[in-house]
Amino acid sequence: MPDSEPRPPRTPDARAVSLSVHRFGTTPYVVACAPGRVNIIGEHIDYNGGSVLPMAIDRECAVAVGPAGDGPWQVLSEQAGLEPWQFGTDVAASAVQGITPELPAGDWRRYTLGVIACVLRDIPHGHATPPLRLSIASDVPLGAGLSSSAALEVALARALYAAWGLPWNPLRAAAACRRAEREFAGVPCGVMDQIASAAGSDGHAILIDCVEPVVVRPVRVPTDASFLVINTRVKHALGSTEYPLRAAATAHAAHVLGTQWLCSLTEADVLAYVGVLGHEHSRLALHCVREQSRVLRAVGALERGDLSLLGTLMTESHASLRDDYRVSCAELDAAVEAACAAPGVLGARMTGGGFGGCVIALIRRGSELDAAAAVVQKYTAIVGSTPEIFPVTPSGGAHIVSQ
Repeated sequence: MPDSEPRPPRTPDARAVSLSVHRFGTTPYVVACAPGRVNIIGEHIDYNGGSVLPMAIDRECAVAVGPAGDGPWQVLSEQAGLEPWQFGTDVAASAVQGITPELPAGDWRRYTLGVIACVLRDIPHGHATPPLRLSIASDVPLGAGLSSSAALEVALARALYAAWGLPWNPLRAAAACRRAEREFAGVPCGVMDQIASAAGSDGHAILIDCVEPVVVRPVRVPTDASFLVINTRVKHALGSTEYPLRAAATAHAAHVLGTQWLCSLTEADVLAYVGVLGHEHSRLALHCVREQSRVLRAVGALERGDLSLLGTLMTESHASLRDDYRVSCAELDAAVEAACAAPGVLGARMTGGGFGGCVIALIRRGSELDAAAAVVQKYTAIVGSTPEIFPVTPSGGAHIVSQ
C-alpha cells in the first residue's frame, strides 16, 4: 500500500529545491553544494601559520537560489523552521559596511548575511546583484567539528557566484567566507575549513600552507585507507567556547617570541623561552610547533602508503590536543580510547575545534564494520551513551548541481 504522504527527498540538494518549491512557490534556477570537512591532522595551527591536512567529505550543505523580484531577500533553512528570514537591500548594503542587525551569537543568520556582504564587497562596481530567495538544507551535523558552518558559507558563496554570473575562484571565495565567519560570527578561525570545502578533491586530502599567499596541494589517500567518524553528540559552539581564548593566547606567545607565526619556530626555540612565556603559554606554543612537524610527517606517510605511521601521528596529535592545548573533553577522550582498541584501527584523534564533536579514526579498508561495533560497545560502556558512527570518503569541493 503506498504511503499517504510523499516521502521527503533525502539528499540536501533535493531538499533545498523542495523547500523552495513548497515555501516560495518557485523552482530555483541555481542549486549549489559544498561539503563539510574532517581534519586528518593539523589542529589549531591554521591560525598560527601552520600547515594542515583536511579532506572534504561526502556530507554536504545545499543552497537553492530563486529570484526575489522587487521583493526583499528571503532565506529559508530547514533547520530553523518554515518561516523565511527577510531583509531588505538596505540591510545587505549596511552589512557590506560592517553594520549588522542585532542577532544572537552563533545564529545561522550571522553566517548567511556575512557571506552575502563579503561576496558583495568583492564584486566589481556596477555588476547587477539583485536580491534572491535562498533555501538551505544540509546533512553535515551541527556542532560536531565537521565544519557545518564552512559548508553553509561556501555553498552560499558558490550559489551567489553562479546566480550573479561571476567566475568561480575557490581560494578567493574561501577567503571571503573566512572574513564572514570572523567579522559576523565572531569566530577567530583560520582558513582551513573554508578552503577544504571550496577546493576539495575526490580521493585526496588537501595540504594547506595557511600563511599568505595560501598554497594548496592535493595529497592522494591510499586505497587501503578508510576513515570512520565517531560523533560523540556533544555539541560545541566555537564562538562561545574557549576557542577565542586559545587564539588570543597563541598570538600573545608569538609576540613574546618575536614572530608572527608560532609554527615558523622549532621546539628548541620555544623551550629556550619557557621561563619568559610561562607554563601555560609554553604548552600552547609547543603544541603548535610539534603539530606542524606531525603534519609534514603525515604527508610523507600518506605519499609512501605508510598507514601505520599516519595512525601513530594522529594518536599523538590527540594526546597533544588533550594535554597541551587542552581542547578535548571526556567524551572525545573516550571515543579515541575506544577507537584505538578496536580491530583494524591504526590511530584516532579529535577533529575540529574541540570541547565536543567528533573523532576521526584511520582504519584499514575492510575492517569498518568490526571496528564500528567495537567502538560502540566500548564507548557506551565508558560514557553511558551511544555515539553516531559513519564512514567518510575524501570528496570534491563546492560545485553546482543544476543551473
